[in-house]
Amino acid sequence: MTQNDPTQHAPGIIRRLLALSYDALLLAGVLMVAATPVVLMAGGQPQSPVAIALFRIYLLTVSFVFFGWSWVHGGQTVGMRAWRIRLTRRNGGVVDWWTAFMRFGLACATLGLGLLWAIFDNKHLAAYDRWTATQLTRVPKNSASTRPA
Repeated sequence: MTQNDPTQHAPGIIRRLLALSYDALLLAGVLMVAATPVVLMAGGQPQSPVAIALFRIYLLTVSFVFFGWSWVHGGQTVGMRAWRIRLTRRNGGVVDWWTAFMRFGLACATLGLGLLWAIFDNKHLAAYDRWTATQLTRVPKNSASTRPA
């Protein structure tokens, strides 16, 4: 590895889990707000298996937009910003919507267990990062991305 290799400064699994826990708390609130009008319109009762499936797809879409927007616009969710982690393409470029969609979808498909791959990977990439050519890097303390806008 060279001195400028961003994978040299890959965040550890604990830092990633802590960032994810911050994001999970925030996402829970977002999902409650997003679900409220739907639940009120349905009278609080599930109407049919199709309605339940559509509601789950809706919540999954809201979750994707939560993460995808953050990854595409700056590479950091709130939790990632707090723990000084940034998502980029492995070539150093910014993440686009398709890559964000694939990364989110693969993380969901592996039930998040793709993260465990980072423990054994020589570049500390989660399985879904390897599959989507993305990487997480640590942001230096004095970086502009860690300061409020």
